[in-house]
Amino acid sequence: VKDVLERYDRNLEIMEKIYEAASIITNKALEYIKNKNFKQLGELMNINHGLLVAIGVSILETEVVVHKLLSLGALGAKISGAGRGGIVYGIIDKEHVEKIVKAFKEMGYNAFGLQPVKEGVREINKDK
Repeated sequence: VKDVLERYDRNLEIMEKIYEAASIITNKALEYIKNKNFKQLGELMNINHGLLVAIGVSILETEVVVHKLLSLGALGAKISGAGRGGIVYGIIDKEHVEKIVKAFKEMGYNAFGLQPVKEGVREINKDK
C-alpha cells in the first residue's frame, strides 16, 4: 500500500483524475445494474480494472486471471478489494458459467458462479 500512496503523491493531479473516473464508473454501473445492461456493465468493469492497474494494485497473476476470464467469454472482469491478489470477478452469461468455473478449477483456482437474487447473490448450482 505504501508504494501506491507514494505513487499518488508523486502524480497527484493524474491520480485525482483516476479516482474521479472511478467514481463516475461506479455511478454509471449502478444505472446499468438497475437496467440489467450487463454488456455495458462488463465494459465499465474492464475500464475500472485498467484504472486499478494504473494506480498499481494489480499483479501479474491477477492480470492472467482477468485476461483468461475475458478470453473465455466474460463480459467484463476486474480485481476486487485492495488488489494484489485475492479476488477477481467477472460478469458472465449464464451459459458460460460452467465452462469458466471448470477451466479455473483445472488451473487450481477456487472458482464458482454467483447470480443476483433479491437478497444479494446466491451461488449457482449450489444446493439451497
